[in-house]
Amino acid sequence: MQPRLTTTISILSLSTVTGITTVITGIIPQLKRAFPTVPTTLIEWLVTIANCSALITLLLNPRLTSRWGLRPIVISGLLISAIMGLIPAITTNFTVIMVSRLGLGLGVGLFSPHAISLLTHSSQLYR
Repeated sequence: MQPRLTTTISILSLSTVTGITTVITGIIPQLKRAFPTVPTTLIEWLVTIANCSALITLLLNPRLTSRWGLRPIVISGLLISAIMGLIPAITTNFTVIMVSRLGLGLGVGLFSPHAISLLTHSSQLYR
């Protein structure tokens, strides 16, 4: 693959992953059946908590990026998101799933603001 194609695919993938926190919305009815003792509002918080925790790292992102650099922050965010996104696949404990969604949001907040800036930066390199 050419560097330009690799870069484009990477950035588009990064942009796609930023919406991962809301994907769970479509399975809320199945979650209600899987966790009948958990209140519906708490199940719906699985979506909200990821977005709230993403907001935390979005606000801290400029400081974190200036301290450690863009690449380590983006890679860390992707790794945290990947690990936290896999946890619900291996557990049936609602509390663990809720904590993993919190961590997922933290990871997404680390890399999502950089998707657009990386696209802009890479397009300037190839002019």
